[in-house]
Amino acid sequence: MSTLDQFMEDQQAETTDNTAFDKEQWKQQKQQELEITMDLLNLSTSKIPESSGHFSRFLKTAANNPTISTSNILLLLQQREQDINQIASFKQWQAENRQVNKGETGLKVLSSVTYAREDGSEGISYRVSRVFDIDQTRGPAAAQQDVMQHNLAELLPAMAKGSPVQVVLDKNLESMNGFFDRSKMVIRMKSGLADEQAFSALLTEMAHAQLSSMTDGYDRIENSFKAKCAATIVAMHYGQNYYELGTGEFKDHAWPLENTAIRSWLSDVRQAANTITRRIEQQLETAIDKSAPGKKPPQPQR
Repeated sequence: MSTLDQFMEDQQAETTDNTAFDKEQWKQQKQQELEITMDLLNLSTSKIPESSGHFSRFLKTAANNPTISTSNILLLLQQREQDINQIASFKQWQAENRQVNKGETGLKVLSSVTYAREDGSEGISYRVSRVFDIDQTRGPAAAQQDVMQHNLAELLPAMAKGSPVQVVLDKNLESMNGFFDRSKMVIRMKSGLADEQAFSALLTEMAHAQLSSMTDGYDRIENSFKAKCAATIVAMHYGQNYYELGTGEFKDHAWPLENTAIRSWLSDVRQAANTITRRIEQQLETAIDKSAPGKKPPQPQR
């Protein structure tokens, strides 16, 4: 073997050894990063029962960012004092012709990764990804979904049509402006209400109806605060006043003790709110399509 051959083989072996070492080190760094991120998640979760301000920020972020998961909202809140506006990865911002500002630190979020178990079944693990808010970037205006502003005269019919259960007027309803009758699966609404009263009452009962479909043995009193939180997210989404979450009710709520249970509770709230919002959006889009001037129905292909 020539000197050159020996030298090249030694170099290749050294490179291979270093690569193996670097790969193992990389795995350890990623695992450590995941553990640190989970600590951040648990810290943010533990603040929910303790801080009405932290909880209010969660509701606002959920209203403005319905596609961000519960865990990632909590992570973002722990890392950022400003409002969460529009979140995307480095590459996603580049695709929008925007560049991340020099010196900006990415915000940690969790991304799910599927893998094959030894028995052939599919498992899910998590890794840490980095995202940036739009105010951490520069460039042309990012493409955003148009947000339609709707007044109560538009929202109320869409809510009634998009309700999880039928909405009926009940002249005999006196003590409440609205009531979700689970035995009949209808929402009974008091007649003659002002739009603001009707909006608040109907939204509350829609939240109760949606939450009741997600669990067996639904208890209205036990879920009263949860329903108001879901309704708050929907109202915030449409820029409407609904209800100020009083510190007394917030503090008196029997929060779960475990962080995983708190996140499950918050996820129920988000799921109910997002489902209600989607149903309302469908009705609003249908109403817009019907009112569009000169719009012809699609013609069958020949």
